Amino acid sequence: MLAECCSLPKTYLLGAIAACTTRTFDKMVANLVWTNIKLNRHVVPEEHYRVESTILSKRISNSRPTQGIVQAKTQCFGEEKKLLLSNDWTFLVYTHDT
Repeated sequence: MLAECCSLPKTYLLGAIAACTTRTFDKMVANLVWTNIKLNRHVVPEEHYRVESTILSKRISNSRPTQGIVQAKTQCFGEEKKLLLSNDWTFLVYTHDT
């Protein structure tokens, strides 16, 4: 019932997840692409969420040798520990040498 009357825009949750994961990958230069975005239910105010990211692959950028390209899968779980949102994304990070 609360989800129907007080749901938040999907972009709100995407933005919050981006903020969480950007802080996790602290040497991030830029987001390159988000794919396979799946939202399983409405997002409601005052609910707590847990976000997990898994690195799928990484490599040195061909055009920027001091930076790397990382592909990750991010999942967001609601209070009932069920998957709320998932997405794959690719982003640019600084290497350890910079």
